[in-house]
Amino acid sequence: MIVIVSPPQERDTQPVSDRRYRSTSWSLIDSVQHGDPETRTASMDQMIRIYWRPVYWTIRMRWRAGPEDARELTQGFFLYFLDRDLIMKVKRERGRFRAWIKGTLTNFMRDHARRESCEKRGGGVNIVALENLQAVEAAPPSPTVSPDRQFERELVTALIDEALARLGQRAASEGKGVHAEIFRTYYFEEAHGRRLTYEDLGRRFGVGFHDVKNALAEMRLAYRAELLSLIGATTSNAKDAFREILEVFGA
Repeated sequence: MIVIVSPPQERDTQPVSDRRYRSTSWSLIDSVQHGDPETRTASMDQMIRIYWRPVYWTIRMRWRAGPEDARELTQGFFLYFLDRDLIMKVKRERGRFRAWIKGTLTNFMRDHARRESCEKRGGGVNIVALENLQAVEAAPPSPTVSPDRQFERELVTALIDEALARLGQRAASEGKGVHAEIFRTYYFEEAHGRRLTYEDLGRRFGVGFHDVKNALAEMRLAYRAELLSLIGATTSNAKDAFREILEVFGA
């Protein structure tokens, strides 16, 4: 899925794009920092879903940890993250959340005493759902790929998956679950090494050619909105979001 976004244009001291962007910018961070307990928990869960794979592979590659050690350290990192309530220290003016996560992970890994303390406190508590770890390990990165580049690639995968899940939930709540399934099947499944045709989709879902075409057009826009919302949730303005898209999706 390719997302095309035009760069924001500066107008006076407050770009129009920034004014439009306010409704979603930094929203995930804000909801964790200032939301009620239920909202905060849901937002933190989403944040961990997005970032656990980038964190896991950074530990695997940069610090050369084996799969089991990386699993424990990933759990330990997020436990440390939650125990210390580090999210409350994140500020808009300090830059993008992605860079902050990287820096926090580096500090965590360099402090061996702290790491061991977190692992002992963790003691079998699963902070991150790693049930798909076997599938993740089944497709390891090339040894020529840098840890930073792999972090970005894993972040892309996580954002795409999260946006797709949110699209499915939203579509189902609107009685358009089949539309979301058509979209997912067309863009994320292949049959015998090729993308399914509109005719294939029509037969599978029992709808006509034009129904497939209309469903895909509608869901493309909705998916794009979900993806941009996720990116915007951890950036403070439209210009930063555009830069984030270029850097992350250019990985």
